[in-house]
Amino acid sequence: MIVELLDDETGDSVDLTGATIKFEVSDCGSPVLSATTDNAKVSIVDTGVFQVDFSASEMGALCAKTYKVGCTVSSDDSEPQQLLIGSLPVLDGIVS
Repeated sequence: MIVELLDDETGDSVDLTGATIKFEVSDCGSPVLSATTDNAKVSIVDTGVFQVDFSASEMGALCAKTYKVGCTVSSDDSEPQQLLIGSLPVLDGIVS
């Protein structure tokens, strides 16, 4: 998944230099997949753009159901800000 962050007021790309980004897939309140800038599953690819990468084996291990997802971003001098929340439907866990 590739995400681009834009400033609401100016439309400019948000500078993610030094940001900590956390993206989680959870089931019943417990994370089943976690991607962060610390574990290198989230990478900043350009100004305002980051990518979340889970392996085929990680995705294939998910049972067919709908999971909750959420993503936060923070820097050394700020509290985490919620970027997104949503649902991730997994149909059969087969990834090719």
